[in-house]
Amino acid sequence: MSQISIHGCNIRLFSRVWLISIILLFLLPQNALSKDLLYYYKLAQKNDAAFQAATHAYEASRQIKRQAIANLLPSLNADAEQTYTYQDIKNSDSFLYREGQTHYDRTSLSLNLKQPIFNYAFFVRVRQAGEEEKVADAEYEASRQDLMVRVVEAFLKCLITLGALRTVMIERDAVHAFYGLARENYD
Repeated sequence: MSQISIHGCNIRLFSRVWLISIILLFLLPQNALSKDLLYYYKLAQKNDAAFQAATHAYEASRQIKRQAIANLLPSLNADAEQTYTYQDIKNSDSFLYREGQTHYDRTSLSLNLKQPIFNYAFFVRVRQAGEEEKVADAEYEASRQDLMVRVVEAFLKCLITLGALRTVMIERDAVHAFYGLARENYD
């Protein structure tokens, strides 16, 4: 911050950062700062890219244990096939195939039920999936807390800047009043 002197009055000049902050605060809608901290936190939850990525990773990790448990459950497979065969045999030396036209349908249905009786690797995988789920829970909670910290920091910076703006405006009014008095005394 530097100072200049006009007619014996010292006036402080603010840096460009302060000037930009003041301009931005004047451009904000009047009710932008009247919202509470919870409002901005919920808004950040919806719009913060890092938090959204953490949320999607968390939701995906919730499926790991379900998929591991699925290996322990029975699986049922069904298969159906139908074929129609038409033959026109002109000449045959085999007693199975006579000369002439034949046609027939063939239908095949199968149902397979498979249940692993014991597979240690599947049980180990379920235990690992439980641990991975705990890690994902901790990472999600860390990203949630990181978002809270960032929102609170931004909110407090905004409040500090608003307080500084009010201080600057009061100082400006005081300088104008002092300048007016000094001008009257000078004239």
